[in-house]
Amino acid sequence: MSSARRLVILSCSALATLVLTASVPGPEDANWQRLWSMPREERVRLAEKLKAFDALPVENQTVIRDLDRAIRADGEDNRANNYAALRRYHLWLGTLTDSQRAELAKAPPENRMALVANLLTKQRASRVSAPFLHQVADFSGVSPYELATLIKVWLKITPAQQAEVVALAGVGERGMRLHRIAREEKLPVVIRPTPEEIDTLFQKVSRKNRGFPALKKMTEEKQQRKFKDHVAEYYSFVEHPPQKVKSEKLYEFDKALPSWLRSPIEDAPPDEARWLLTNLYRLIFPAGTEMEARKPSQAVPGKPAGPRAKGSAPPAVSKPQSTTPKKSANPPPTPKSADPF
Repeated sequence: MSSARRLVILSCSALATLVLTASVPGPEDANWQRLWSMPREERVRLAEKLKAFDALPVENQTVIRDLDRAIRADGEDNRANNYAALRRYHLWLGTLTDSQRAELAKAPPENRMALVANLLTKQRASRVSAPFLHQVADFSGVSPYELATLIKVWLKITPAQQAEVVALAGVGERGMRLHRIAREEKLPVVIRPTPEEIDTLFQKVSRKNRGFPALKKMTEEKQQRKFKDHVAEYYSFVEHPPQKVKSEKLYEFDKALPSWLRSPIEDAPPDEARWLLTNLYRLIFPAGTEMEARKPSQAVPGKPAGPRAKGSAPPAVSKPQSTTPKKSANPPPTPKSADPF
């Protein structure tokens, strides 16, 4: 190899190194630090998502980028709620059949929401025969009364106290800190049903569910007690339905929740999410009272809601098949003023 050719190759290699180095974020970059602060499992999952994105047609990638830019431009106050609405839509897509997803993917953008409403109506009609309690209750999750208490205290404390709570590691520590603040400052909490009311409610719902066969398999008394409490607490909302809440009030309430308190609601389909939010709202703001409108500058501390469930790995959902619409002249709007439930 001639000296001149060797010099050209070395020069090109050096130039390529400089270009690549310049395009890669350094250790001081905020995104770089955020990436390496993630657990390895989360980074692997993110890498798989990026591969799936790269495999999409270019026009689909463009639509997704347009939607992402629109959400980011919508402001910090609305961003978490927008991502939560997208998450609910993604989970709902997983409940559709292959033919329904294909029909939705082929529909023009201007006709898609009408088709979504039609599919939702059919789903609701088909679920009428199933016990409502089984549609909405999460017997393994946090008590709705406990969740309402945490939200009620969160809404009462100062932004500095909220930042202090968010800085703690894990939902458990944050919950304990909120309870401590409530005791120290004598803040009102949500009153749970009494043991007598729990027993009465459980007897009623047990007769309608053949005594709950799952309960008979539980051997520990503590486990049985927790199951009974959960069933009775959820059934209390069926026995005593809450007064209706206007969509704009429910939207404001949802926006006021930090991501770590919103997670039990995030992974519920739209109907169930609205049902749970309505009950939480009325536990905190009983009939005759309403939540005060929040000022635009009142940003909620904490990161935007992510696709996780109850502090663990993301739930397994059916993978949507070609659900991303083709690029249109008008990019899809963000759910800023629409009812996200």
